[in-house]
Amino acid sequence: MYVNFMQLLKAYSAFNNGGVAVTPKIASFISDSFGKTYSINFDVPSLNSCSKDVANMIHSVLIDVVQKGTGKEARYVGLEIGGKTGTATLVMMGSILISIIVVFLDLLMIVMDIRFTIGF
Repeated sequence: MYVNFMQLLKAYSAFNNGGVAVTPKIASFISDSFGKTYSINFDVPSLNSCSKDVANMIHSVLIDVVQKGTGKEARYVGLEIGGKTGTATLVMMGSILISIIVVFLDLLMIVMDIRFTIGF
């Protein structure tokens, strides 16, 4: 089975939203050379992908990755940050063609109770 980056990002968003996967958005508007802006409407419904208990458990694991594991460099004072780090390597005929590092961060701005899921 194959998934693209945006599908994987949507799946990870459920762990930061009580089990509800939301569709990632790259932009909320576009603008032309005259400065006029055009809204982009997103009519994609959210998806209840797992229970709140499961989402909270995985969210806790992601927090531990940043607090105690391989994602320690992502820690930032004032933010609760969870993450999943990984490396994918494409090998062809015994030679490494490309190595990609994928990181997903679940950010919770504690003071404002605002949640973000970011992938890069």
